[in-house]
Amino acid sequence: MGEPPESLRNTISKCKESLKRHGFGDAAAIFLISQVGNSEEARTFLKGLENDEEIGNKVFCTTENLDERLASLQLSNDKEYTAWVSTSPFKYSISSIHNCPHELIIMT
Repeated sequence: MGEPPESLRNTISKCKESLKRHGFGDAAAIFLISQVGNSEEARTFLKGLENDEEIGNKVFCTTENLDERLASLQLSNDKEYTAWVSTSPFKYSISSIHNCPHELIIMT
């Protein structure tokens, strides 16, 4: 296994603390995390991040099986893909954050 489970949580927390010390608000950075694959362990991990009292309101996760969805969209037309992207699980989460000048997307 790679990093300890708390590594990402602690890194997000430290980032937010550092931004706050430098005068930035909560929306200075947000974290969008998407599950790839169908691991129940990964799903539980992401739900834990979302439910964390300290960082939960700064982390937006989706456990939708994006790789399968993308594969099916590649077989369809561009209009379907565009419609899906514009109504993605993150769209509503992002729109709830105002004045967010930066985004960090973690991809593994």
